[in-house]
Amino acid sequence: MKNVSWRLTIILAAALVAAAALSLVVLTPDATAEKGFTQQQSAGLQALQTTPQPTAGDSTWGRIRAANVLRFGTSADYPPFAYYDDNFRLDGLDIALARKLAETLGIPVEIKDIAFEGLAGALDVGQIDAAIAAMAITPERQQTMDFSDVYYISEDAILSHTGSGIDAVVEVQDLAGKRIGVQRGTIFETWLNASLVETGLTDATNIFAYTDADLAVNDLKRGRVDAVVMDLEPAKTFTGKNGLRLVGQGLNREMFAIAVSKGQPELLALINQALNKLKDEDVIATLVQQYIGQDSADQVPLPTPAPPPCIDAMAYVSDLTYDDSVRVPVVPPNQTFQKGWRVRNAGTCPWTPGYALTFAGGDQMGGVAAQIVNEVAPGATVDLYVNMVAPTAPGRYRGFWQMKNTEATPFGERIWVSIEVPAPPTPTPSPTPQSQGTTIDFRVDRTNIRQGECVNFSWNVQNAREVYFYREGNNWQDHPAVGQETRAACPQFTSKHILRVVRPDGGVETREITIYVETGANPPAITVLETVPSGNMPANQCVIVRWDVQGNASRAILTRNGAQLWNSAPLRGSLQDCPPPGKATYQIEAQGPGGTVRRSVDLFVNSR
Repeated sequence: MKNVSWRLTIILAAALVAAAALSLVVLTPDATAEKGFTQQQSAGLQALQTTPQPTAGDSTWGRIRAANVLRFGTSADYPPFAYYDDNFRLDGLDIALARKLAETLGIPVEIKDIAFEGLAGALDVGQIDAAIAAMAITPERQQTMDFSDVYYISEDAILSHTGSGIDAVVEVQDLAGKRIGVQRGTIFETWLNASLVETGLTDATNIFAYTDADLAVNDLKRGRVDAVVMDLEPAKTFTGKNGLRLVGQGLNREMFAIAVSKGQPELLALINQALNKLKDEDVIATLVQQYIGQDSADQVPLPTPAPPPCIDAMAYVSDLTYDDSVRVPVVPPNQTFQKGWRVRNAGTCPWTPGYALTFAGGDQMGGVAAQIVNEVAPGATVDLYVNMVAPTAPGRYRGFWQMKNTEATPFGERIWVSIEVPAPPTPTPSPTPQSQGTTIDFRVDRTNIRQGECVNFSWNVQNAREVYFYREGNNWQDHPAVGQETRAACPQFTSKHILRVVRPDGGVETREITIYVETGANPPAITVLETVPSGNMPANQCVIVRWDVQGNASRAILTRNGAQLWNSAPLRGSLQDCPPPGKATYQIEAQGPGGTVRRSVDLFVNSR
């Protein structure tokens, strides 16, 4: 819906930028209580956790339990799913469901109001634990997020104005050539682009992409667009007002679910258990009737959730041989030895033949994978041994080992073996000649900058054979320098810069300076601004102005010669204008958390 009904592809991104968050925090009455579960809350949580859930790798649920609060992100500009009531309190189907879920899980809830397009980024950086925002499941979103079971199924709706000439839309092709308003980032924008623009039925600038659905509806009232595509339930709130009417629906059904970050199986399993409990108790159906007005008989039946897949997890129990937990064992050069571990199947999948303990990094020391021979049930332990050979060269060695399933996917705790190979007795070495007085002075004018700014490194190295200056991660051989030099650098992210000095005796000394870069929010970018016709045109004619704003933008303004033509314009759209003779300078100003950008184009209107 909003997310696909009103918003579709959050994500991108995402971008990295978790940013666009208006972060208004709302706590349920339980959230104001003392930290720690009440007896009732503990009982509710225990009831849901009848199946053991592994915590390995599930950082979100561990953080939730430690903080004793479940943080939901929503976008409160989408009634009846999320909005502010007359007392400026969050309300709506999604808000009520989030509170019921937290109550069922037995944990206080915190709800943050975040720009819809910023929800994916907020998940990525841990600002929220889950997103509930009329968000439809799409293949694109599933690349970056995991989704719960479906809690509501919605349909699209097409709004038009009595004067637009659109009486009925039976298929999406009926909108070809029309000016269509849609919220940017929703599934509807993607659907319209795929069905109309990519098929050549309409120009991309006929799809007017707005930051907010209300702006699209307002421009529909003014006649700037011919139709608006959005979710059915929000569309119903506009029909019958200001000449707006519903002219089509049901062309693009979507399923709403709760989004969590990738790789959080325990959190997702608990949310699904709570959803199923609320579904079985008709709580969800009651909320849908309360906020949407659909009786149980009119609600689209929710799909039966597929049984959850089993989860692979492994926990280390103890060392069986060559215990290196306290002291590193000493093994003579080239001696064979056998390292053994006892591990537990901490997941819900049985370990069958094909599962194996495999080398994961460090020093392999000739070891090969230890295969599972007999099935290991969840909760059971198994002893695994790997035959190895101590290296010839003296030193300390460590190898890491990891369980893999039948699909060669690693899981569980990494375990290791550490040994020390002793050096043979050697004569006392002759004294090493002292260095020839090499001196190194390495400086930078500042170490904290904003993204896009530059710094100046300088160094003075005396009595050295070679000097190199490079950023960590680059090959130092590719970056030679001289003994006295000043260089500017403009790092785009926090990074370490290294001066490598080779003394006359061949010894190497390095100096390091870290530059800390403060990155800003993704700024808007105006990718298109053009007039048709362009350059020159005769008097008494009209021009089409087209534009497209990308990036993190919250507002667009179109002007001609400094006078506003369209305040709160769509981020992508077009406008017909009939300028007087003379020079007409059209400008788009795009505003966003990352700053304000402007772009202009000139048109000369001949006097005759």
